[in-house]
Amino acid sequence: GTPISWAWDFNNDGITDNTTQSPSYTYATAGTFTVNLTVTNAKGSDSEVKTGYISVSATPAITELFNGTVTLTPGETFTKQAYNNVTGIYTVNRTTPLGALDVAASTAGFTYDVTDKNYETSGLLLDNIGTYLYQKTPRKSWYAYVNDVYKDGYNNKPNALNVIELSDGDRVEFYYVNGTVADATNLAAVKANASAAV
Repeated sequence: GTPISWAWDFNNDGITDNTTQSPSYTYATAGTFTVNLTVTNAKGSDSEVKTGYISVSATPAITELFNGTVTLTPGETFTKQAYNNVTGIYTVNRTTPLGALDVAASTAGFTYDVTDKNYETSGLLLDNIGTYLYQKTPRKSWYAYVNDVYKDGYNNKPNALNVIELSDGDRVEFYYVNGTVADATNLAAVKANASAAV
């Protein structure tokens, strides 16, 4: 009957949440919600109640393997062996993202693996942290960020985790994602799809 007004009550609590024809609404908590829409025109109003119409799932919790501050000593190095190559032993500066991960691993008691399968053009690539292992199909992998900026050394050696030089106060984060995120530079999307973090 050609409505001229809309009153959306997205959780059926008697309070109008929106009065536009085609609104969007964000639920702040998980649960199943009943939606009530009342429309009005010159002849009167009518309501439609959809019981249990919207189901909202909780965002899965991210397992934090380490969350804290690490101290990195300029000029200090450590060695790391590529797990895919018994002769692939590399000296890495401590003040790199890989150096920060190495200190976090020692502090929290987890292991990590790097690969040198494409070393000349990619540097050392992070494959595994603890029990969160790289997998090609279906995709499971680690995403790295320095100060919220995505860092990927694959065919981009200047962004390799064993090459980037950190400054005092930099924040280094790693997120383990099941599947692929369309835009790895979108940290919020990566966090929303992550199951583990360092």
